[in-house]
Amino acid sequence: MRHFNRLISVLALLLAASASQADNYFTIGENDTLSIAAGCDTVTVPVRSHFDGRVQAWNLTLTWPEGLEGIKVSEGPGMMSIPYRDSQGEEHNCNAVITASPGLTTISSIITQTAYWPSPYGGSSLIEGKAMWEPGDYGEMFYLTFKVGKLAIDGMVTGYMQFGGVGSALFYRPVTVVITRVPGDVNGDGRVTIGDVTALINLLLTDAAYDPIADITGDGKVTIADVTALINRLLTRH
Repeated sequence: MRHFNRLISVLALLLAASASQADNYFTIGENDTLSIAAGCDTVTVPVRSHFDGRVQAWNLTLTWPEGLEGIKVSEGPGMMSIPYRDSQGEEHNCNAVITASPGLTTISSIITQTAYWPSPYGGSSLIEGKAMWEPGDYGEMFYLTFKVGKLAIDGMVTGYMQFGGVGSALFYRPVTVVITRVPGDVNGDGRVTIGDVTALINLLLTDAAYDPIADITGDGKVTIADVTALINRLLTRH
């Protein structure tokens, strides 16, 4: 189990929260959990967002622990084709641009496209404002490439309240990143190769603790039969 424990990493997205705007957030993975294959030094993942109301801008501040660093960010589908109306009330689309500081300590986006919104006071008049993301879920707002480890993020979204926006909302979201291993990946490098046969034999020779990854036959124990099963898997796979 000591091999498995070394392959667990936690990515914490630590975001200061506003109780009244708790449903505005950025997160990673499904149900706040991201699973990636062992053997990866870096990973690129989509960052999701959920907005309770219209959003015109958002800003994230990332705190990278010593020895870790962000590598790059790039726009995702959530940054594209944002609807807005012109002064005649006709609908168009615009794209948002993502910006990041050196080292990815801050990541942000603001929509500068002028837009017109129906007057909140009624009637047919239009009031000038800015285009905004509509309320809802954005599965791929942007892509973040980083070294696997722990990370802290403080974030804010803003949107004109008179046009159904969120106002200013801070948020908190913890995300767990789990490094997974496939059966047979005894040495934990993310692949099943002849090196795993050697590692499995070493486990048997040293009488190490039971490791389910090395239990190729699935009989609840690690024996020479698992070595044979692993060799057969390597010889017969396509």
